Amino acid sequence: MSRPLVFALGSFAFAAIFLAFANTGVDPGENGGGREYLITLAIDAVVVAVLFWLVPRWADRPDIPALVLAGLAAVTVAVFFLGFPPLFAGAVAYLVLGISPRSTRATVALAVAGLAAAAFAVLCVVG
Repeated sequence: MSRPLVFALGSFAFAAIFLAFANTGVDPGENGGGREYLITLAIDAVVVAVLFWLVPRWADRPDIPALVLAGLAAVTVAVFFLGFPPLFAGAVAYLVLGISPRSTRATVALAVAGLAAAAFAVLCVVG
């Protein structure tokens, strides 16, 4: 299995697991339900496919794209119910973990993306 595919599937699985919590919470009528969950997963599948089709093209100079994607991960926490933060965080991880030595920008991008993914998980379970 190729490296981008591993990160894409991992990001999608992370989103799918926590979106299941968000859509089938204490009151499923209020939080969505099965149909909404499947629609959200379909949207996420398209986003992750496009994202990981583009991301390997940026691997030769990953610092700035990683910062942009980390910013998108942080901003999309506001609409966490769409499941985008872990998708962007996975793309950041793909870019940043492939370089050595890691620059300060890459480290900051990884930290921001990780915090966005953690916030997504907490919001899905709690909120």
